[in-house]
Amino acid sequence: IAKAFVTGDEGVTKIKNKGKKWIKYTDDEETRLWSYKHVGLFRKHTVVLDSEEKPLAIIFTGEKTMTSCNTYIVRNVPAFDGQEPLTAAELEGGGIKDTAGDEPLYKFAKIDSSKKLTTATCTFSLYGEGDALTAIYKGEKLPSMGFLAIFKDMDGTAIAKANVPGMSFSPHVEAASKVD
Repeated sequence: IAKAFVTGDEGVTKIKNKGKKWIKYTDDEETRLWSYKHVGLFRKHTVVLDSEEKPLAIIFTGEKTMTSCNTYIVRNVPAFDGQEPLTAAELEGGGIKDTAGDEPLYKFAKIDSSKKLTTATCTFSLYGEGDALTAIYKGEKLPSMGFLAIFKDMDGTAIAKANVPGMSFSPHVEAASKVD
């Protein structure tokens, strides 16, 4: 979504949640990466903001059942040359018509997730020409007392892990080099 969200060559990047902000941290420094705000009451969606509080993307839920959910990420920049913006019906269906205003929005990514009693899986895919989806990452919530998840590329190589330490509600993420 943004160049600032891609980890560098420094090895493991540590990111943690602080309220509605996500912070990259080391032993002696914290850098704000992004924040978010929820919009709406019944048809909620989330606006992702960069470190300067400028909107980067809108995340909204599409089809949802008891055991599965599709989440979409849209941006005001096309994912590829010639991409058509979302239609009025798609904006209305996602509940993002008022947030978008007159600015066109384009499909960027889709997250397909399914859950069971103690586990869950998801696939993160990017939109390409002709709205074809290319799977990039898979995530798996592991059965545990707290929250513990692992993320892998499509070859099965682990690229990140997430957990909620102790009794807090603030996730911590550790990502490998060159991961977005």
